[in-house]
Amino acid sequence: LAECWGNIEYGHTDWGQTTVSPNVSYTQISVGGYHTCGIRADTSLAECWGNIEYGHTDWGQTTVSPNVSYTQISVGGYHTCGIRA
Repeated sequence: LAECWGNIEYGHTDWGQTTVSPNVSYTQISVGGYHTCGIRADTSLAECWGNIEYGHTDWGQTTVSPNVSYTQISVGGYHTCGIRA
């Protein structure tokens, strides 16, 4: 399970620790300046959460390219890149 903590301004539930997608395991997570992305262990789909301003559908979590599997993902300050499976 992925757990994140930090500033509520960018999608965290509080200043403390929060579990991202309870009951979902990730093979990799990558953290950027304003958002975080992970690759799900069960489907290899990429999911991201964080700041809506940079392409996410809400302040919570969103699946990126729902029919595309990834083997690796890297998050930058304002962008994300992934290697397709």
